[in-house]
Amino acid sequence: MKFPLYHRLSGVVFLDDETPYLEMLAMVLPQDWPIRFYTRMDDFLAQMNHDTQLWEDDVALHQSMVNQWYAGKSLPRMVIDYWRSCVQRHGLTNIAVVDYAMPAANGLEVLKATPAWPMHRVLLTGKADEYTAVEAFNDGLIDRYVTKQTPDLVQRLTQVMGQLQHAPMDMHDGIWRNILRRGQLMALQDRAVQLELKAWVKTNDCVEYVVLTEPFGLLALDSAGMAHWLQFEMHKDISHAVELAKVAGVDGLTVEGLAQGQLLTDLEWTHALGSTAAPQAAPAMAWGTGGHLMAAHFPQHALGTIGLSHRAFLDNQPERGVDLDEHPRSGRQ
Repeated sequence: MKFPLYHRLSGVVFLDDETPYLEMLAMVLPQDWPIRFYTRMDDFLAQMNHDTQLWEDDVALHQSMVNQWYAGKSLPRMVIDYWRSCVQRHGLTNIAVVDYAMPAANGLEVLKATPAWPMHRVLLTGKADEYTAVEAFNDGLIDRYVTKQTPDLVQRLTQVMGQLQHAPMDMHDGIWRNILRRGQLMALQDRAVQLELKAWVKTNDCVEYVVLTEPFGLLALDSAGMAHWLQFEMHKDISHAVELAKVAGVDGLTVEGLAQGQLLTDLEWTHALGSTAAPQAAPAMAWGTGGHLMAAHFPQHALGTIGLSHRAFLDNQPERGVDLDEHPRSGRQ
């Protein structure tokens, strides 16, 4: 699976007419995902329609950030402001899990009635419905199907949802992809680089991130709401980074470390933030084929907690249960 250029953990909804089954899932599924459970199709569809409008608003905000960057505004600052202000973004539904065999309508009919927003769709089936599920998958109506009689059902569901949680969000990903230079995209498409990025995101507990072009790097939030900057530098451009450091008055030892590929500085990052702080240096990691991409981690402790952290968002959610909220919230981000 490709490494997304924009990612955040999002909400999950279940629709199934068997209340005891949903109550069991509520207890055993991972607690770090906001999950809502429905037994009534109308309530499920109302939530989907509500979230679709919020997703459209969210996409528009991302496009607006890029448009303002073209007009001269600082992209890192706008992303940080977005994280501070859009506190409900983690709850927007991005995965819908629907049972196939329900009395009012089968799961495929329900999914066909959902809005056109390209959320990830998972169909729960019985063994007798597997052929139908395979056809639906081949036709692009669903992204996955899981048989309810699977012995390790909870583990399988968790695996499928985990994969979909980390799949690219196509509309957001396209916005951020369009601003990257060709060489930057090519560097990030290297399989070895993607594996390193996935490992770095996991190690630093990042629940949201975006890849930026100027400066070139990955801006991330961990679950506690702390920001991290992962500076990128193409190995072939090290000499340019050295010249910038010299002009900025960086000390000789750091400049030497830059020239040898042992260090990177956050000079461009501090400039993009409009900060007067002296640039910092950090050990450089050589990633990809032949070490063509250099990366260095700069934790942003000085920024403090950015908005409502993902961890705090989850703590503020109602206790998990079935049909706790029969009607979607009317608030906007």
